[in-house]
Amino acid sequence: MERFRSVLDAFNLGDLRYRGSKYTWSNKRSSPDFIKARLDRALVNPGWCSRHPDVLVEVLAARSSDHKPLWIQFSARHKAKQGPRTFKYKACWNLDSECKEVVQAEWMKGTAGMSALGATMAKLDWCKQALYSKNPNNLEETQEVQEEIDHLLEMEDVQ
Repeated sequence: MERFRSVLDAFNLGDLRYRGSKYTWSNKRSSPDFIKARLDRALVNPGWCSRHPDVLVEVLAARSSDHKPLWIQFSARHKAKQGPRTFKYKACWNLDSECKEVVQAEWMKGTAGMSALGATMAKLDWCKQALYSKNPNNLEETQEVQEEIDHLLEMEDVQ
């Protein structure tokens, strides 16, 4: 650790601002042997911070690891430059048997005259539209669940 700290000092590296739970690791044991710590960090130098003043790290909920993932969050100003948000299949859709049928039906649609890439992109778009139209409140529900997770993580930090 002493060598690691000397590298941090030599390159003037420090923690990026964070939000959410400050703890990134736990031993997942029950009391009184329960331990949590802030082990995982995003390190930057002052020059990087001055060029990116609105950036911070969000500590997300861990799903299967004893380490919580870190998400580097840029400001809305940076997000606007990224373009449209890409579609991501949600794992919760695996629990709904109708979703499998929806995806299969959309994937079987004809794509004559399209390139392989064009056909794949079209099929993904059709799947996205069909899945979101099946449950138009999905995005709102996902945001509500994430807010509840964040609330629980904050309560965990108080204990």
